[in-house]
Amino acid sequence: MRRDSGSISFALTGEMYYYYSMKVKIALIQFDATIRDVQGNLDRALEVLDGLPSDTDLAVLPEMFTTGFDYDCIQREAEPLEGAVVEALSRAARKKDIWLVGGSLPERDGDCIYNTAVLLDSDGEIEGFYRKAHLFPLMGEDTHLCPGEALPVFSTPFGTLGIQICYDLRFPEITRALALEGATLIVQPAQFPYPRLDHWKILTRARALENQVYFAAVNRSGEDESGHYFGHSVLVDPWGNPVVEGGEEEATLIGEADFDLVDRVRTKIPCFNSRRTDLYG
Repeated sequence: MRRDSGSISFALTGEMYYYYSMKVKIALIQFDATIRDVQGNLDRALEVLDGLPSDTDLAVLPEMFTTGFDYDCIQREAEPLEGAVVEALSRAARKKDIWLVGGSLPERDGDCIYNTAVLLDSDGEIEGFYRKAHLFPLMGEDTHLCPGEALPVFSTPFGTLGIQICYDLRFPEITRALALEGATLIVQPAQFPYPRLDHWKILTRARALENQVYFAAVNRSGEDESGHYFGHSVLVDPWGNPVVEGGEEEATLIGEADFDLVDRVRTKIPCFNSRRTDLYG
């Protein structure tokens, strides 16, 4: 995280005022998850994390990046958040001194398996987690997994962060709820497949624009029996403009978010102040 300084001189008084702009480097790690190869997928993710530029502040991995959507593998490999996969990610975050959204993982808790995104701080500590609220029926997710029951937001050195996962993108209520709780950055791990590339492009921009937030959406690439995943991971700014966007191939994309822009956009077009809560809550 960097604060770039500048100055403004007021002609009438000759006084000099200093301002600071918080700029955050976000790494979107887009790669193909090989089903039934948890260790191989984890090793590749760790290798990419280890090679990130030293000024990276936050890194994000795709949804179910260790297993893909193979439910036999998910059932077999699901583990508590204190398990070996999160521990390996924790060491990587600590080594690189970065915050990390560890994609999402199959989390076992009692009789339930959840599709869970874990947030690690730069000391490798678990800051929190989000369990996917909307489970995708077209892939049978709703019959194999349990839905999450909370929409947490998390305090970070670069502001308040919210997380949603893949199918959640189709529900504008979830992004708005996170924004109303103060989130200025929404992170979305995903495995969005063809033929819905146009949906992905429209919805990622819409969620950023309508909520005046940065939206970091990290999608899997590659193909297996569960689908053909098109990548196109993207960081969208509060105006709805892509800061950086990938193609279909594996890639690590680095985008910069200037969180002062959130304030400027919300001041220029004060949508949140104009909400008619008497009509729609």
